[in-house]
Amino acid sequence: MSVDAGTRNSTLSLNGEPRELKYRPEIDGLRAIAIIPVVLYHLVPSMVPGGFIGVDVFFVISGFLITGILFNDIREGRYSVIRFYRRRVLRIIPALTVMLAFTVLVGSCVLLPIDLRNLGRSGLATSLFSSNILLFHEVGYFDAQADTKPLLHTWSLAVEEQFYVLFPLFMALAYRAVRRHIIFVIAAILTLSFAAGTYVIGRDPNAAFYLPQFRAWELLVGAMFALVNCASLRPCTRRFLAAGGLVAILVSVFCFTSEMPFPGPNALVPVIGAAAIIAAGTNGKMPFESVFCNAPMVFVGKISYSLYLWHWPLIAYAQYYLVRDLTPTESVIAGLLACLAATLSYHVVERPFRIRKFSLRTTFGGAAAATVCFVGFGLLTEATSGMPERFPTLRTRIQDPGVMYSARTCFLEGQPFTDWNVEKCTFRYKAGVDSPKVVLWGDSYAAHLSWGFRQLQQAGRFDLVQITMAACPPFVQAGETTACGRFQKGAWAEVVSLNPDLLVVTMAPWNRRAPEEVRRSMARTLSAAKKRGIHVLLVGELPTYAGPVPQIIRLLQSRGLPSDRYSPANSFRTENALRTAALETSTDFVSLRALLCSGNQCQISINGNPIAWDIGHLTMEGSNYIVSRIAPIVLRSLRTEISCSSNSVQVPPNKPMLCKRAAWNN
Repeated sequence: MSVDAGTRNSTLSLNGEPRELKYRPEIDGLRAIAIIPVVLYHLVPSMVPGGFIGVDVFFVISGFLITGILFNDIREGRYSVIRFYRRRVLRIIPALTVMLAFTVLVGSCVLLPIDLRNLGRSGLATSLFSSNILLFHEVGYFDAQADTKPLLHTWSLAVEEQFYVLFPLFMALAYRAVRRHIIFVIAAILTLSFAAGTYVIGRDPNAAFYLPQFRAWELLVGAMFALVNCASLRPCTRRFLAAGGLVAILVSVFCFTSEMPFPGPNALVPVIGAAAIIAAGTNGKMPFESVFCNAPMVFVGKISYSLYLWHWPLIAYAQYYLVRDLTPTESVIAGLLACLAATLSYHVVERPFRIRKFSLRTTFGGAAAATVCFVGFGLLTEATSGMPERFPTLRTRIQDPGVMYSARTCFLEGQPFTDWNVEKCTFRYKAGVDSPKVVLWGDSYAAHLSWGFRQLQQAGRFDLVQITMAACPPFVQAGETTACGRFQKGAWAEVVSLNPDLLVVTMAPWNRRAPEEVRRSMARTLSAAKKRGIHVLLVGELPTYAGPVPQIIRLLQSRGLPSDRYSPANSFRTENALRTAALETSTDFVSLRALLCSGNQCQISINGNPIAWDIGHLTMEGSNYIVSRIAPIVLRSLRTEISCSSNSVQVPPNKPMLCKRAAWNN
């Protein structure tokens, strides 16, 4: 992606004869074919659902060109590791540094504390070419939304540079040791990388996506085509390769989706397509020149590195500030601004640094200075928790949802149910005391109530057991063989074994099941609990919003508007299904919609603190508030007396009874 594609081409045939460096405009055209879908995918995903495969095309181009350049230098006795990295630094660092500086400056003005802290981490990782490793470790249920990560796209640069840490040395050693068989050595490594990636993608798709050992085969495909002599290909064969390669890439762009396993075997389609186009144009005999070599395509190819750098920060910041997706008009404007920024970057930064001769001291010293600056920014944002003093009117602090939810212990994230432990997930009111037992069962929208229930324990004198799993609703006998189905089976067995005084169940509003299916499944669960004499409190649907609640509050405050209420994005279909299930089974039901909303506006802050940290998951303040409002119902169910004036539970008196008890099963 970062190679000067099309500026020159250096390849060796298998007989060891060097070929002349030569400009190949079709490679710039191929880069244009790669970058355009990537940008469109980030602007209008529905238009090009597989636009992300452009990165894989870039990997092939990079492997092809770098290998050609390296072999030319090695063959002519000019190979030098320092020379190679000097060339890489001048090609990569200047444009990247300017983009990083812009991203950091804008982020310091608009990003909320937690997002600025995350930007600092990303900037640090990007400057050290390790952002793919950071993203791999950050992936999880509590990972931030993409539009809060303006440097998300730098993972591919990191993969390339990690590959090129060892590749030049490998080429030099392999050329000396097995000159005539080097292509077979590369083919063997390529096969191992591909096989490993195919194996891992079914077990850890994020590792297959982000880690270089599982992506190396894509660059090595390009490397192999730098070593194969395609000059003698017949014109009809060239036309077939060019047309077939283009079709393969276009099929990937328009037919692939982000739901497909990727990279793995699916990546073969765009990778082989890119390699076929490269092979078709060897020796300047490119078929269909009007497609690959026309002036607009070549120009887009020349600015493609800068366009890749600039397009995502501009899109991400626009969506972040507006707290929504871009409209078609806004997408066009963002795309044009990205092209303008890329053109300026190419002419003002990229070309001057490539053409001008810099000493080794200046080259590596400048790169080191830039790295120190971004590392320092990352350490500063980490030490200051994202510099919250930038927003004196916004009362928000960085919270760790993983701690609040007891993540990966009592809130499972795809782990087997055997990872859940009743002792670790029982929060006792007082050790050694036989207290009433409350079980909290559900998905993340049950888990975020755990914090509030733990604060209620002192007033209610009960033990709390948390049984929750990401994206797994509390259904009995759901008939699923998935990880969620196994969790549901294990969770229900635990509920039966514990025989709690109160079972609290709830679920996320965006469950993929249809409302009627939700009603049937929840009614089955409630009936099963009723047959066993287990008292159940069903908590209704929580309002969710078009963007993270802290961002909405910041946007309202910046416009001088009231920032305590806002219109939710959900239609409360799940609420209606749950309410019906409760009525059918004579189960207690509490409506959070009635609790938080009036008309089409819902409460989004408590005493200035955001009620949720993303589009719906509660903050600690939000969890405390919700549980305090339903506390009378909970404690009455436990037969616990409580004063509404208790310091530990504050229940505002301005709301009527939140739910009607359909029946008591005494």
